[in-house]
Amino acid sequence: MSRLKKILKHFLYRNRWAQVRIENTNLCVNECIMCPREKMTRPKGTMNYEDFCRIIKQINIKYKSELHLHGFGEALLDSYLFDKIKYIKKFWPNFTTYFLTTLATADKGLCERIIDSGVDSVYISCYGNSADEYKKIFKRDNYQKVINNINYLKEYSMKSNSKIKITQSSTSLNLHNYGNGRYYNKPPINRICPVVSNRRKYILQITWDGYVIPCCFDYDATIRFGNIFSKNLKEIFNSNEYKEFKTAQYNKDYSKYKICVNCDKRDI
Repeated sequence: MSRLKKILKHFLYRNRWAQVRIENTNLCVNECIMCPREKMTRPKGTMNYEDFCRIIKQINIKYKSELHLHGFGEALLDSYLFDKIKYIKKFWPNFTTYFLTTLATADKGLCERIIDSGVDSVYISCYGNSADEYKKIFKRDNYQKVINNINYLKEYSMKSNSKIKITQSSTSLNLHNYGNGRYYNKPPINRICPVVSNRRKYILQITWDGYVIPCCFDYDATIRFGNIFSKNLKEIFNSNEYKEFKTAQYNKDYSKYKICVNCDKRDI
C-alpha cells in the first residue's frame, strides 16, 4: 500500500474504540512535579451528568471496551462520578470502567462509595516511601492520609467481597514530557505519532468541556478536532482539522502543533 493510501485510510472514520477516555474534571488539589498544570490555560471545570450521558449515547459502541473516567484532574472532585459509573454500567454493561485518583480528598465514607460504585478498576497515584518524598512530588502534606485511605480501601474491598481491581503506583516515577509541558526524556528520532500509526488511533479522548483531542499528553487541549456537543463524531473525524493533523504527523511537520515537538511517545 502506498504512503498516500495509508494516510487516506487513516482519515476514514470508524466508530470502533478500544478505549473511551472522558475527562470528568480537570480540577485538582495537587501540584505534582511531573504534571504541567502550571502551564494549563484552558478553562477548569467538571462535565455535568447530562452532558456525559449525551456523549455516551452518541458513541453507541456495541462491543466490549474500556471507559476511563479521568483526565488532568482529581477524579474524586467530580460530584457526579458515581452517577456516571452507574449510568455506564446500565448503558454499556460489558465495558470495563476505570479511573485514577490520588485519594487525597477521600475519607472512609468516600472509600466505601468507590468500592460500592461498581467500578471495575481504580489506579491510585501515590509516589514516595515517606512523607518527605511524597511532599516533594505532590507538594502537599497528605502522605499519611493517603496511606490510611489506601489501607481502608483494600480492607473494605475484602470485607465486601468486591471484585474491584485496586492498583497502587510504584515508588518510582514514570515521567513523560507531555509534549512541551516537561522535558524529562529525549524525543525519539524519526518517530511517527501512535495516534496516527498504532493502537492510540483506537483511543477516543474527550475533555471535560467536550473537545475531542488526539491524546492525553495534550494537557492544554491545544489540538482540537471538534466539540462533541456541536458536532457528531463522524463529522469530527472527517473534519479538516483531523486530516491536517494526520498529514502533519506523517510529514513530521510540527509547525502548527507545538505540543508535538518534544513528545516522547514512541510508535507503540
